Amino acid sequence: MTRLLRLIALAFSVPQAAAWGAIAHYAVAYVATNFVTSTTKSYLQTLLMDTSTDYLATVASWADSYWSTSTGAFSAPFYYINALDNPPSSCSVSFSRDCGNSGCIVGAVSNYTTRLLTTLLSTADRQIAAKMLVHFLGDIGQPLYYENLDVGGNDINVTYSGSLTNLYSVWDTKILEHISGGSTKAIAKTWAANLTAGKSPLPRSVFPTLTPLRIPCDGPPFPSRCNPCNRLVANSS
Repeated sequence: MTRLLRLIALAFSVPQAAAWGAIAHYAVAYVATNFVTSTTKSYLQTLLMDTSTDYLATVASWADSYWSTSTGAFSAPFYYINALDNPPSSCSVSFSRDCGNSGCIVGAVSNYTTRLLTTLLSTADRQIAAKMLVHFLGDIGQPLYYENLDVGGNDINVTYSGSLTNLYSVWDTKILEHISGGSTKAIAKTWAANLTAGKSPLPRSVFPTLTPLRIPCDGPPFPSRCNPCNRLVANSS
């Protein structure tokens, strides 16, 4: 069981799976499912009370709703780490510098791994630990989750496939849905099977072409987010 974190993290050895909306959380979980040992599988299926092959994918996005509840509000800072670096001239993440007093994703992964493997804890507590860990191991591969600049890309406005949005949303969900063909668990399961078998190389054509665009700061659609007045346009086929 001490290998649990490493086994789940094998999902990140497949570059195409390292992304972070619902579809990618499902895919990361399914890829991990394809690699875990029988001991790990038995432990988690028993703990999560789910003997199906969906036992990790079913809980992969649970944490995204937990933090918005009164019970889980304390966990809101656990989903990211704000790197106080200075890209592009200086790019780094430092736990001591960047993980605030309220916690961060790096500390959360360590903490929930320990809790998951501590059998003295209640079943309910270990179930929460498993759900959080599966989710955070997906999130931590998303580079915008550990960057403070422009609120992790939320304040970088882009046009993607003709729609106005922000870089975080494009990177987190839209590109992945474009690659996989949807957002359901069934689609993610098929995608993960192909990734595991090495049958789904990531075509460069799915990446949009980004070109700088200057929009007047007094104009729509984001007048409150116009400092500096730079935008990116992403053209996707």
